Amino acid sequence: MRCLIICLLIYVSLTDVTTAENSVVEFHMEKSSNRNPCTYFENERVAVGVEGLINCTWYAPNACCKRTEVTSVFSRMPPLYGASQECTNHVNYMMCYFCAPDQVYWYHKDQDRKVHVCIDFCKSVHHHCQGAMYEGTRIGDVYQNGTSFCEAQNFHVIDGKQNCFKFDPGVFDLANTISGSGLLVLVLSFITLGFQ
Repeated sequence: MRCLIICLLIYVSLTDVTTAENSVVEFHMEKSSNRNPCTYFENERVAVGVEGLINCTWYAPNACCKRTEVTSVFSRMPPLYGASQECTNHVNYMMCYFCAPDQVYWYHKDQDRKVHVCIDFCKSVHHHCQGAMYEGTRIGDVYQNGTSFCEAQNFHVIDGKQNCFKFDPGVFDLANTISGSGLLVLVLSFITLGFQ
């Protein structure tokens, strides 16, 4: 069952962030001057803009990962059945930790070589995913709480909100906002054309 979370994380084989209407959201990149070191990687990599980044699109303007690395991780993911949209979003975000440009604060290769995850994120993933099924087993039956869930993934759970990887629900809210705004622009365009 230790593999369960790895397999759970494998579920989210999305090709882009999607809204409830399953429309694809694209993020436009802006070059960032912030050059945080990417401590998860062995070389002297720094966060840069990455065009064509899928699944972890919110990091595209300033990412530590490469498109091919994300594709490789997400392509090996088997399905997680019965996952809610909240579960899918949380797992997708958790899987993208290696893209985060702020990893210098919560991943130290000279210490324990583990991702330090905020306990609230672990609790939230467990809460939203406990009813999801993997190979006929409910996640909540295998992991009794968020800490056991994250520790089984070889994460170090931090009891606090500082210097740990935390969930940002805004990246998924932004996708819905952009989708809605696009519809508004389209409707306004048709109205404007009708009055000319």
